[in-house]
Amino acid sequence: QKWDTDNDGLIENEGFPDQTYDIWTAFGPSAYTGELWISALSAMKEIASVMKDHSTELTYEALYGKAYLAYEAKLWNGKYFNYDSSKSVHH
Repeated sequence: QKWDTDNDGLIENEGFPDQTYDIWTAFGPSAYTGELWISALSAMKEIASVMKDHSTELTYEALYGKAYLAYEAKLWNGKYFNYDSSKSVHH
């Protein structure tokens, strides 16, 4: 959550190659990093469920829901998910 600068539940990329695409930069939430993060949150929720840690499960369920809504709102353009949330025409 350290990299969620606007408290929307998503990681914000900072304009340098801070994800696993070799030298591609991303600005704000990105489809790639966002999906990895959302998947990790879902996995944590399921692990907490298996471990019968209800409090942790609820925490990750809430964070997952918040991140998922922000992901769609910020990246879905009606046809596909944009690479990132910059104003670049090269999505």
